Amino acid sequence: MNISLPWWHDFYDETIEAVLLNSGSEQDNLAQARALMSLLGLAPGARVLDQCCGNGRLSLPLARLGCEVLGVDLAACYIAKAEARARAEGLSVRFQVQDALLWSATPRRQAVINMWTSFGYSDDDEVNQQMLQRAFDSLEPGGIFLLDTLNLPGVLHHFRPRMENRVPTPEGEIHLERLTRLDWDRGLMLKDWIYTLPDGRRQVKHSSTRLYLPHTIIAMLRDCGFVDISIWGELNGSPLGMDSLRLIMQARRPL
Repeated sequence: MNISLPWWHDFYDETIEAVLLNSGSEQDNLAQARALMSLLGLAPGARVLDQCCGNGRLSLPLARLGCEVLGVDLAACYIAKAEARARAEGLSVRFQVQDALLWSATPRRQAVINMWTSFGYSDDDEVNQQMLQRAFDSLEPGGIFLLDTLNLPGVLHHFRPRMENRVPTPEGEIHLERLTRLDWDRGLMLKDWIYTLPDGRRQVKHSSTRLYLPHTIIAMLRDCGFVDISIWGELNGSPLGMDSLRLIMQARRPL
């Protein structure tokens, strides 16, 4: 019997990496790591789990700032690149190929982060909540979880059904046309990613993200056992507003 895998199992490849994961400069990534440590009150030496770490875009800067980081991701090609960069710099960071829906860290961590809309990929709320539960299970008592995801009111306010951009790479330019539509019946944002690669080949991929209002995610976090939940609109701690594109949520595992 042929059972198809969820879309995210083969979505993340080198093309997506070039367009999304390599879009920020090293200075920008380091600034985000500093903002994250400040928001969570983390000091050098803090033990951090980076769920869905990709190619180490944030794990590596956190390690440069002195955190003891473990990064996990389902994409083996990203983990291999992150490991190579960590070895080259001699950083205190480890990477593993793991499914963040199913895997939790041992020993437990002081903080768990889930960045850049790595949450909500399934149209089944119970599946999405598994990732929040794995974060809870990975924390020591009193540990902090930070979730960075879409702010639905802001996304709808700024909604654009079509976006186009051109991304330079060492192999040449990648042209991306991204078509977005809303499935109101199922509460999903559906995207078609249409790439024209430097050699002229055309590649099409599809993604789906569940749309949650903040109070719904708060209820999911509480169902997992989290307490002391706070929300912001940016990593700098600015208030969440109707125009905020990001929803930053912090929650604590009880002592």
